[in-house]
Amino acid sequence: MIDDVLLNKKESIERCIQQIRKFDAIPTNLPFEGDFLKQDAIATNLQRAMKQSFITFEDSRIQSLLGSSVQKFGQSQPDW
Repeated sequence: MIDDVLLNKKESIERCIQQIRKFDAIPTNLPFEGDFLKQDAIATNLQRAMKQSFITFEDSRIQSLLGSSVQKFGQSQPDW
């Protein structure tokens, strides 16, 4: 279960990096400082990748601290 979650997050981060490279490679007459569309696209994808990495870190940390009885989003599984 946790491996599937980590794999999905890894793939999401890779897609964000691909989008950053794609937008950075688009030719334009404007310098990067003046190309607000390119800046927004790159910044948005960078934020998404960072968010996924932070969430991945927190998920793995919670899982290791609380053990296998913890489900997604930190909800405890009843012992009965």
